[in-house]
This record gives sequence, C-alpha cells and structure tokens, in this order.
Amino acid sequence: MQSHENMDSNQIQAELNRLCETKPTENLVKTALFNLVVYSTEIHRTQYFKDIIETIVKQFPCRLIFIQADANKSESCISVQVLASNSDNKQKSCINQMFIEASGEELKRVPFLILPHLISDLPIYLLWGQDPTTDTIILPLLQPLATRIIFDTETSEQFYDFSRTILNLKKNSNLEIVDMNWIRTSGWRQIISRAFDTKTRIDLIRKTSQMRLVYNDLGESSFVNPETQAIYLQAWIASCFEWQFEKMEIDAEHTKILYYKGPEHSIQINLSPVKREDLPVGEIVEWELRDENTYDCLFLRKTVTQVGVKASNRYQCLLPFTFSLPNLQTGKSLMQEIFYQKIGDHYSSLLQLISLIKGKQK
Repeated sequence: MQSHENMDSNQIQAELNRLCETKPTENLVKTALFNLVVYSTEIHRTQYFKDIIETIVKQFPCRLIFIQADANKSESCISVQVLASNSDNKQKSCINQMFIEASGEELKRVPFLILPHLISDLPIYLLWGQDPTTDTIILPLLQPLATRIIFDTETSEQFYDFSRTILNLKKNSNLEIVDMNWIRTSGWRQIISRAFDTKTRIDLIRKTSQMRLVYNDLGESSFVNPETQAIYLQAWIASCFEWQFEKMEIDAEHTKILYYKGPEHSIQINLSPVKREDLPVGEIVEWELRDENTYDCLFLRKTVTQVGVKASNRYQCLLPFTFSLPNLQTGKSLMQEIFYQKIGDHYSSLLQLISLIKGKQK
C-alpha cells in the first residue's frame, strides 16, 4: 500500500493515477465495482467504520472515499491522503482510496473535492455515520447522486426524529435505503418467523401480555445507544400485530418500559441491559413472552450463532430446542444484506411506530 498525505486537491487524480501505474513485472488491473463514500463525525466511531470498510473491500474492489469530519472543532483545516492497495485476488487489481479529514469551514469544500473523483457510470453507495437530521453540509449535495444510502441509527439521539426523516426520504425519493440496525436484527426476525410459523403459534404472540427483551450493554464509548436493536425488534413485532403505542417510561435500572394497546388487551414490553463479554455490543441476549394463561416462552442466546428455546404452559413443559442464528459479523452475510437486499414494507411500518416513541424518566 502506498500513500501521499496533505496534498493539494488539484494533485489528487494525478497521484491516484501514478500510484496505480502498471509496473513492468506486474499484471496490475485498475478495477472498481462501485463508489463507496463513508462519512464519520465521531472519532471514537472511526475504527468501527474502518472495520466495516475492510470487510467490504475484501469482498468487492471499489473506489473508496472516507470522510472524517469534525464540525465542532474551532480550527478550520483539511487534509487528504490517497492510497493504492493491491487486492488479494489472483489477478492483481489496484483499489484507489481517498481519506479526507476536515473541520470547521473547510467541511464545505468536501463535496466539491470528492465529486471529480467519483468514477462515472458506477453506482454510488453512501455509508453515513451521522444522524441525517443534523447534516446540512455534505449529505444534501451527495444524496441526489447516490444509488443507495446506508444509515447507522446508532448515531441518532432521537429515534423518532430519525424515523420521520427516513420516512420522508423514502416517500420523496427513489433512493434505496439501508438501515444497519434493521440488518442487525434480521437473524432474530428469521428465528421468530420460523418458530411461530402457524396460525396457532402466531396467536401465542398475539395474545402476549408481557414481553421482555435483554440487550448487551458493555458500556463502550463507540456505542451511544446499545438498546437500538432491541427497540427495532420490539417495534417490528408490534407493527406486525398492529399494536398501538401508548407511552414509554424508563425506570431506575435503565429498563425501558413500553406500553401498547392491542385489539383485546394491553401489552407491556421491557427492554433491559445486561453485560455479555462474548457478544458484540447491542446484540439481543434474551427474548421472552408471556400471556395471561401462563404461557411462557424464552429465547436465550447461548453463543454468537446459537439461540436456545424453552417453552411451557400450565399443563406441560416442552423439550428445549436450538435455532442457528446467522452471523452478520462475517463478510458474506453482511455484504449480502448491505448491497443486495431490498428493505420491505415492514421497515416502513416499523419506522411509523418508532416515530411515535418518546419516553420519560421515572
């Protein structure tokens, strides 16, 4: 890998071309499948996004532009680093990469700096690490050019504001939208759909009066909202059964308590934190549901890829069984979800519900 730092913007393309010049002894091919623009505003999240980038680049060669922004820094400055790395394929290929750090007033230059270096006729994917409701400088200029935008709602302080923004974007744009936390819950959604696959079993959820979701909270600074996946999963369930949101409260143990109204009864859903060192931050650890007839079903995370299930009622206790949970930490599964899957109608219904959720501290 070669690099050049702090160059003038007029030198960027010339430097990219120079770094990818074919050497006499190498069969080096300039290649890219798409443009990928990654935007991060939090220094503590930079490594998180770089890990995602590494996974992506291993699977797909692309023109990568990484923007590290700091709008709160008083000093206005900008620096550019360009890289040319060789892929691991048998046929060596040159992958052009740009890394931009900008702060203050220099942020306004970033869109005009990168636009000439996007490869024409290739899709443009945006991986956005900032709440779209707060970005008025870069995203508005890149969004009309993008094929797909990938949001990470972990950065959103208010889920309901984020949900309204995305709903509006889906309504007024043909842009394909991917939500990282919707992707992260896909394994649990698959398991629940497989476990409750008949009308009788679906009715067990429909008649639930109490539900509990436990999520992993390790107190890492790079994850401000570790409960996000739990909020998404319960909202998906609630929207599927058309439960009406009433209110949310937060108790002294930081448990979020959500109250819903169903067609025949009320439902209480508790979202509780726990620490599991063997699991990534934010992952669902337990899902339990109960009804008034003493039906109790517990889904308990055993490992990264295994979920054990125990179910009982007043008459019997069923034999425990295990589900395999897809591991979205692996490159193949993650890439499939990010670049190829389309988000269905359930996602819009979930956003409609989340847009109503506001809570108060007890």
